[in-house]
Amino acid sequence: MRRFVLGALLVFAVMVLPASAAAGSHWTDPTGDSGTAPDITTVDVSNDGAGNITFAIGFSPPTIASDEGLGVYIDGDQNTATGNRQGADYVVFVYQASSDFYSWKGSSFAPVASNGPISVSRTATGVTITINKAALGGVSAFRFWVESQKASATGNTLVASDLAGVYTYALTTFAKVIVSLKPASAAKGVHPGSKFAIIAGVGLSDGTTAAADSVSCKATVGSTPLPAAGTCAWTVPKTARGKMVVVTIAVGYGGTSHTTRLSVRVLQK
Repeated sequence: MRRFVLGALLVFAVMVLPASAAAGSHWTDPTGDSGTAPDITTVDVSNDGAGNITFAIGFSPPTIASDEGLGVYIDGDQNTATGNRQGADYVVFVYQASSDFYSWKGSSFAPVASNGPISVSRTATGVTITINKAALGGVSAFRFWVESQKASATGNTLVASDLAGVYTYALTTFAKVIVSLKPASAAKGVHPGSKFAIIAGVGLSDGTTAAADSVSCKATVGSTPLPAAGTCAWTVPKTARGKMVVVTIAVGYGGTSHTTRLSVRVLQK
């Protein structure tokens, strides 16, 4: 039945109107509209700093039978004039015990060598699919839709299906380095002989924050480096009275490095 499901997904997918999302990553699909095919109920999409995109698809019952399949169609360039007739440039098919990854090659979908850089796992509510944005042309945003199907006993006809989408997802990416001082009073100045530290994190494009993959710091007074008193921490020498300490913070996130600087005034006493 597997070959029928693959072919049916390619031939019978239809265009629907765009759907809206809550928080840009969670959608629900009406229940009871799938006939005997798996009934898609929820679609969640997220990504990490390295560009790994995860689709978590819930359906009922949460299993795929031998005569069923699930397809995730991705319009990477958000252009309906490219890709298949609905604009899909890539598609991931999930079957009962296997999966395939295809890309559009001008007139038809062709398999990506070694099944492509995808990971598929079965969950208690459906399936989870993870694929890196590099496999989708380095996308920062994309349109997609999900379709489940069930074939006839002979595999020659489509007897039921459920279509969810079209949805749009924009990847959450690095936006800025977030820096705070410890103690917080150091923002108004530090006393000679006292200690202060830098705490650095990452601000993301959706307004949330994340822990940095790595943080390194250096502090100088003029051209003189301050000796560290811990990770991104220093003791201010008494000779620095009235001067400025310049701190350089390098943050690693998602395979890239981001640098920022701040100045801390040393008080007279």
